[in-house]
Amino acid sequence: MQQLRVAVIGAGYIGQLHMAQAGNCPGVELVGFAESDPRRRKPAAARFGVPAFSYAGHMLQEIPVDAAIICVPPHARDGLEVSIAQQGIPLLVEKPIAVTLATGEQVAEALSQLSTLVVYGYQWRQLSCLPEIKARLAGRFVHLAIGHWLSSTPSANWWGKATTAGSTFIEQATHLIDLALLLLGPMTTVTASNSSSRISADADSFACAISASITFATGCVGSFVTCCTSPDSYRRSLELLSDEMAVSVTEDGCTIASDNEVVSLQHTGPGLYEREQRAFFHLVRTGRPLAEAGPLAHADDSLAALGVADAIERSIASARRVTVPRKYRRPT
Repeated sequence: MQQLRVAVIGAGYIGQLHMAQAGNCPGVELVGFAESDPRRRKPAAARFGVPAFSYAGHMLQEIPVDAAIICVPPHARDGLEVSIAQQGIPLLVEKPIAVTLATGEQVAEALSQLSTLVVYGYQWRQLSCLPEIKARLAGRFVHLAIGHWLSSTPSANWWGKATTAGSTFIEQATHLIDLALLLLGPMTTVTASNSSSRISADADSFACAISASITFATGCVGSFVTCCTSPDSYRRSLELLSDEMAVSVTEDGCTIASDNEVVSLQHTGPGLYEREQRAFFHLVRTGRPLAEAGPLAHADDSLAALGVADAIERSIASARRVTVPRKYRRPT
C-alpha cells in the first residue's frame, strides 16, 4: 500500500497533537507542516523531524501532499480551507467552521461548489460506545438533555475574545451541541443568559459562563451550561433522560442506567483524535466510510452547530427567546 502523504497546517497544541497522532496511523506519512510563528515552528521541526514551512501555500508548492489537516484558529483562516480544497486536496479542519455565522455560511457555500472532501473535527462522534447509545435510544422519547462544559481557560492568546474565539459555545461546547444534534435531531428555540464576569478586562473579552435552555424539534427540552474558569476538565458531559433510562456521555465513554442495571462502557481502541484521523484517511483512500468509526462531520454539520451557538448569542443580546433558523436544523 502506498503511503498517504499528509501535511499539517498550524503547529500549536492541537496541531502537534494531530502530527503525533498521524504518526500512529498505518499507511500514513507526515511529510511536513506549516507554522507562521517561529517560536512554535522550530521546536515542532525538531520534535517531528519533517520539513517545516512558514506558509501553507509555500509548503503545498514544495512537497506533494495527498491530504492535509488544518489546525489554524478559525479567525485566522481567511478562506484557507476553501483555497486548499480548490486544489483538490482533501482536508480535515479543526472545529468550528468559523467564529461568525456570516463567515461560516460563506465557507460552507464555497465548499458546496467543490467535489473535494472536507470534514471538520468533532471528535466526540468517534466514541466507540456511540452505536450502543443509538441502539438503546432507538424508539425511546428523550425528555431531557443536559450538557455541561465546565473547564479551564485555554492559554492561547486569541482565546477568550469575542472577535477571535466567539464564545464558550462557539469554541468549546460546540462538541456537545454537535453530539446532541447527532443523537436527538434539530434544535428549534433557545433562551440564554450569561454571567456578568468576563475572562479579562479586555473590552473584547467574553463571558465566563453561559446558561442556555434549548428545545428540540422532537419536543425534548435541554439545559446546556458552560464555564471556562472551572478546574481543568472538571465536567464535560452530555446526559439524556428517557423513561426509566439515563445516558451519560463523556470523552471517556458512557454510562447507561435503568431501573435494573447500570452499564459503563469505556471508550476502546484508538483515542478520539486518532480514530477521527483514521476515518478521514480511510475515506480519502477508498471513498468509503470506515466501518468501525463514527460519522465524520461535514461543513453543513459544523454550520448547524454554529447556527445554534449564534442563536444563543442573539438570545443573550436581546434577553428573549430566539428561534433557530430552519436552514440550520440538520436532520439526524
